[in-house]
Amino acid sequence: MKIALAQLNYTIGDIEGNCSKIVNALQRAKTEGADLVLFAEQAVSGTPAFDLLRKTTFLELCEEALEEIASHCNGIAAVVGSPVLTAEGTISAAVVMEHGEITRYVGKQHISARREMGFLNSAKGFECVTIKGHKCMIVVGDDLRRVDEIDRSAEVILSINARKYSRGSLRYRYETMRNLAFV
Repeated sequence: MKIALAQLNYTIGDIEGNCSKIVNALQRAKTEGADLVLFAEQAVSGTPAFDLLRKTTFLELCEEALEEIASHCNGIAAVVGSPVLTAEGTISAAVVMEHGEITRYVGKQHISARREMGFLNSAKGFECVTIKGHKCMIVVGDDLRRVDEIDRSAEVILSINARKYSRGSLRYRYETMRNLAFV
């Protein structure tokens, strides 16, 4: 499976502009032969969206954008980060799209960044899903640090995160992924 990583500059609150960037990146990845393209946590809304995450209208616009993005996922799959309104409140989710539709929402369980507390609620956490015939474990944000039991039959771990760079973080993330891969 050929995976494209779309590292884009998103604008907080500019759902339409972020959606356009995501769709353009999807088209580019498709023309370059990718099977799957990954986008950052909260790509649709931009981050940190703070008080916007409490506005139902904003979250409904994010959901509409997700549906628009999914309609472009024919011949390519995508994992797009977005806030999602649930019965328990707003969660940060990895939204899996394939065959022109949204197939799964995987929510972040651990809200550890101080800037997210009070704006996001916990969800179930990582899940294994089949994408393009491959078993993939999807992890959102800092849940990667707390993955005690993973499904060893997963072929790949897809982790989307909006955490800012800090000294030593790349080494820590590399070691975490290395340990997961070789355990």
